[in-house]
Amino acid sequence: MSITAWIVIGVIIYLIICDSHKSRYKNSTNKSSNSNLPTYNIRYQKNEAELLREQVFRKYNHKCNECGSHNMLQIHHLLEVKYGGKDRIDNMILLCENCHQKKHGREFTYDGNSTRGVVKNKTFAKLQKLRQAQGDKKISIVYEKKDGSVTKREIEPKEIYENDNRLYVKAYCYLRNAKRTFRISRIKNIE
Repeated sequence: MSITAWIVIGVIIYLIICDSHKSRYKNSTNKSSNSNLPTYNIRYQKNEAELLREQVFRKYNHKCNECGSHNMLQIHHLLEVKYGGKDRIDNMILLCENCHQKKHGREFTYDGNSTRGVVKNKTFAKLQKLRQAQGDKKISIVYEKKDGSVTKREIEPKEIYENDNRLYVKAYCYLRNAKRTFRISRIKNIE
């Protein structure tokens, strides 16, 4: 057989394979939009989450919204998903790992295999309890003042905020019968 014949056979096989791939691709993308079944395409296509992630990175020019760092960037939801926040670009900002830790009051650590995990520290546990009690729920705290004295107080947490890299909770204090601000790192226990 001549070289020309082999080339023609090769082109025919190539066209058959391409046609087969096109029909599989067409069938996978023509599924109903209500289907919960995954589609399998021959070529990799980015899913909605990946596209949204890219939009957030572009919106913030691939740098932290707080400090401007380009290292270890992560997406932060302004209103957490568990509190009704949506996966939308207007509810997301780009933060470096350090700034993200400060926002959530937790540390990101790495094990020996260099896989990232989240270690919830005491501050994070306190934040969870305070967030659960926000509104009209009364909780008991053990609070250490600046001078080192310790008091037990009944409070109603109203707002949690950050100022100068420190976390605070504004609350109604039943001991003082007034609104007070408590530094979360000085809250020794929450019941």
